[in-house]
Amino acid sequence: SQKHDVTYNYVDLLIGYHMRLGALTAKPFAGSSMNAHDFSIPDAGSAVSGRTFGATGALEFWLNLGDTG
Repeated sequence: SQKHDVTYNYVDLLIGYHMRLGALTAKPFAGSSMNAHDFSIPDAGSAVSGRTFGATGALEFWLNLGDTG
């Protein structure tokens, strides 16, 4: 058995919009992401080795339940 050290890095860059719909607050976000796996012992055949870039998104919702909520 061989020991492998892996360094994992990730970055997400998102831009969003804030809108109020009565008691509901909605925030949609869209952008790009990068993640990288660097192995202490190179493995060219590994599907996760190296850097990948892609699209990312998120939705955030808040509902105001009133002063007591």
